[in-house]
Amino acid sequence: MNGWMWIAVVPVLLGVLMVIGIAKLMASANKDKASELEQQMREELPRPERHAGSDN
Repeated sequence: MNGWMWIAVVPVLLGVLMVIGIAKLMASANKDKASELEQQMREELPRPERHAGSDN
């Protein structure tokens, strides 16, 4: 990897770590709201539909 790729990758990784850290702080501060957010996130995620005869 050359220097330009690190310049692009490092800020993204730091941003992801910050988001995870903030999410953990919010979850520890108020677990009720965090659980509501988790339920909303899971409802928004597309669920793979499994049919009985379509797994060939």
